[in-house]
Amino acid sequence: MLEIGEFASAEIFLDEATECAAANDDARLHARASLVRLLLRAHSSPPEHWSGQLAGDAEAIMSVLEQAQDNANLAAAARLVALAHGAAGRYGDSADVSSRAIEYATLAGDERQRSKAACHYAQVATYGPTPVADALRRCEEILERTSGDRRTEGIVSGLLARLHAMQGNFGHARLLYTRGHGVLQDMGRTVVAASTSIDSCSVEMLAGDPAAAERELRRDYAELEQMGEKVLLSTIAGELARAVYAQADYDEAHRLSVSAQRLAADEDIISQALWRMVRAKVLAQRGTLPEAQRFARKAVELLQPTGDLVSKAEALMDLAEVLQFAGAVEEAQAALIEACSLFERKGDIVSGGRAQERLSALAAA
Repeated sequence: MLEIGEFASAEIFLDEATECAAANDDARLHARASLVRLLLRAHSSPPEHWSGQLAGDAEAIMSVLEQAQDNANLAAAARLVALAHGAAGRYGDSADVSSRAIEYATLAGDERQRSKAACHYAQVATYGPTPVADALRRCEEILERTSGDRRTEGIVSGLLARLHAMQGNFGHARLLYTRGHGVLQDMGRTVVAASTSIDSCSVEMLAGDPAAAERELRRDYAELEQMGEKVLLSTIAGELARAVYAQADYDEAHRLSVSAQRLAADEDIISQALWRMVRAKVLAQRGTLPEAQRFARKAVELLQPTGDLVSKAEALMDLAEVLQFAGAVEEAQAALIEACSLFERKGDIVSGGRAQERLSALAAA
């Protein structure tokens, strides 16, 4: 029920499982039900109902499962902790816990859990500080090891598409994300299938086609909104705001940034930064420069401790845009120089080239 976005039905079954656990004094079953409830709450409840609790509560559940030597459910709990670390941009911690999840699942002989943990490990490599060439290799290896697992194939194909787009291979990237989305769609209506635009929009933005990115994002936005999903919707709303802003529809970009702000949990650092990045640029366009600078600087500050080199660099480029409006040319140049360095570290050739072009144009002006 959770996988296909039937959150109300999932709640009914969870209530029954919890009652059974209490009636039978089954600590292991209660821990498992509590674990799924955490995930359900994150996907379907307003952020104020769960924000700040996910990692801590999941780690507490893990201690119960460790006593029961329940490796299969330990793998599920570790994946949830890894997801919480990833949302907060703590990619090193996320990778470590993902590795533990893979180990637990292997000990349990649970191939489904192992594949899911491996998928998250691939996401950490793609979104984190791992250089593009190494991330490509890691994703390809995961695909080989999980051959025949269609869910993994669909997700990792999208990640590979994003990585190839960073190197300028847009044709191949489009084939990959189209194939990945098709594989997941063939499996039926799921939350995962309705979130592939998080990667495909990146491909289109890198390719310089924000209208195509918007089409990808609006499809998933409508599907997730209909499901009542919240956690992925906040990121998609933020990315949609960026794609719309790139087409100079500033009023709609502002509206979408407000939606992303409303949906984003406190620890969802990427979403928190995304809405601020767009809001800052819209305000700058409208001439509200002090407030625009405040939002842009806060986005950079939020992302600073994370390992998401690309998002940090993009926030710096947006800050530079705002600073140019304010006439702070030297500070804008400094932000672009730092962005170029971060793109280079990641191996994002396309974005790095654009940052360098903007820097050269600013210097010439």
